[in-house]
Parts: sequence; C-alpha cells; structure tokens
Amino acid sequence: MMILGLALLLVVQVAATVTQAAAPAVTLAAPDTTVLLPYDLQPIDLEKNPMRSHFRNLGKRTPSSVLEDSLVYDNSNASNLVFRPGFGFEVADDVHMLAGGRLTRFRIAYGEATPGALVSIIILFYENTPDNQPPTPGRLIAGPFLIPGLPGGTNMITLVPPISFFLPKDIWWASAYASPTSGPILADPPSIGSSDNLFYDVDRSRFGDFGDTAPANFFLQIYLEDVETAVAEKTWSEIKSLYRH
Repeated sequence: MMILGLALLLVVQVAATVTQAAAPAVTLAAPDTTVLLPYDLQPIDLEKNPMRSHFRNLGKRTPSSVLEDSLVYDNSNASNLVFRPGFGFEVADDVHMLAGGRLTRFRIAYGEATPGALVSIIILFYENTPDNQPPTPGRLIAGPFLIPGLPGGTNMITLVPPISFFLPKDIWWASAYASPTSGPILADPPSIGSSDNLFYDVDRSRFGDFGDTAPANFFLQIYLEDVETAVAEKTWSEIKSLYRH
C-alpha cells in the first residue's frame, strides 16, 4: 500500500512533533512509476559527512521510563550507501530479535543528499515469522509513525513511541519517504539478532536485493522492556547463533 501522500507533505510545514497516525485515515498518492529497476543506491562519504544524532519523543513518555530496557537487535554497522526506493514507496526489512517485548525506543539512519532539504518519514512494524513466510508483511502491530521535518544529510535518529507496543521476536520494519532522494542507510551484519539478505518492496509486492553490490539490510537498533522470559531459557549456544561477526 502507498503510505505517503500530499497530506504528509503539508505536515512538514505545520508540525514540529511526531504523532502516531490513525490507520488508515490518509488519502494516499499513486506510486511514482518513474522509479525503475535496478534499485537506486546513492554512495555517501561517512568520513567527510559523519552521521549526526537526533532524538524525537513521539508522545509524552519521560526518559526515565526507558532506562530499564534492553538492546535486542543491533544492525548499526553502517555501509556507505543510501537506498532510495522512490517517493512514497514502502520498503520493509526482516528483523529477528533475541526475544520479544515492549518497544521503548528504536534508532534508524537515513540519508538525503539535497542541500537544505527536509526529510519526512513514515515507519511501521509488522508481524513476521522466523523464516519470513507469507503473508508478507504480516499484521500491522505498531505505527504508522509520521516523522516530519527532519534535517537533510546523513543522520541517526532515536525515536521513543507514545506507548510501549509489544513486538514479537520476528518482525518486519518498514519505512517510506516523502522524497525520491531520501532513504534508509544500508548496514550489515547485525551484531545482535539476525536479518536475511533481502527486503520486501511492499507497494510492488515483491522481494528485492542488491546482488553483490550491497547488503539488503537497513540500519536499525531496537530496545525493549519486559523482554519475554523465553530469552532466559535459551542456552548460550542458541543465543550466540543469533550473533554474526
């Protein structure tokens, strides 16, 4: 489904904070059919243009409410490539965490090469299975989160949701950008959890990858609280099997 429409572009000019959108109450635009395969990858120089860190609280949760959480997925080994899927196209990456729990915060990274441009993103979380079986993606379980007015360049942003949604161990996380020149920064391999070398192109209903050019995984860190007790019952060998070095 197309996630971004003209309403989101207007939000950039009138909103400085992030709200959780009521699904689906937005008039959606038609897909940008000018985007052709192969998918658009934009090189970036992270030495000359290091990522800047930002923070957005999506509601009124206080910092003290997220101090007892745990990092259960870490794919922050950033590459020098930005994936630009096209205006409004939603793309999803599979995420297999150490355990499920209640979402307290998450961190993404994105790139926008146009000087002075503002970036607007929608982020969604869906159910998944351990081996990415259909339906793809599964049921929507958190979001959509509308994040308008972000700065251009290369950036990391930490997001605190308005409430701590429960996320199962296996999920899809998806994003869509209100610009053809913006997109997620690719990263690999995850140091905590795992992700297959693929993504799902939601609006075109197909899986994709970048062949030998780049890993098909997006920068993401997830922190949870009330982590499922099953993680304590795992043997060390099972836990280590989820780490890739």
